[in-house]
Amino acid sequence: MLYNLWSSCKNNPTLRYGVPMALLVIGGSFGLREFTQIRYDAQKLKSTVDPELKAMMSNKEKEVTLESEFECSYYPLPLKQ
Repeated sequence: MLYNLWSSCKNNPTLRYGVPMALLVIGGSFGLREFTQIRYDAQKLKSTVDPELKAMMSNKEKEVTLESEFECSYYPLPLKQ
């Protein structure tokens, strides 16, 4: 009797292909949810900055002007007259 039940289930295409596919889709959904949560948690930890470090970084910022970027700090070339 058990053998007849097993052979009928083995030959049924819904049980043979449909159930594993449904389990894969549903299980994949739960797996992806966990992995994406880990990703966003890691990004949140990476984006937090120590307040002391942030204050130190803001002190070092200076105003950048066109003249300060293009002025020569090495020996200038003589002007041709």
